[in-house]
Amino acid sequence: GRTDPFVLRQVRHLPQGRAMAASTRPDYTARSIREQNPSEAELDEWITASGLPVARFFNTSGGLYREHDIKEKLKTLSRAELVKILASDGMFVKRPVLLRNGRFACVGFREEEWKTLLAGDLR
Repeated sequence: GRTDPFVLRQVRHLPQGRAMAASTRPDYTARSIREQNPSEAELDEWITASGLPVARFFNTSGGLYREHDIKEKLKTLSRAELVKILASDGMFVKRPVLLRNGRFACVGFREEEWKTLLAGDLR
């Protein structure tokens, strides 16, 4: 059987993403990354699967990003150190993160990308 084919991970209400996921894939699962931080292993897997730089996974508009001067740390810290920071508090992580079949699909909400991902075949 099929289990949790789509997982929408977010903290704040993101009405567009949540509404789109619910209407397209009523079987999606939401997880609050504020209450259930992604682990270092999860983040490392997502970053690797995405092919994106680790910087793209930081919530650059969040208070923690500014408080901890992450913009400067991105220039000097290793990927492992940055992943450790991301895993320390869900508020560091850009939201939402969409997983498909338990694998990374995208980070952030871009409507056209979400439409394509949510409409796709589950195989």
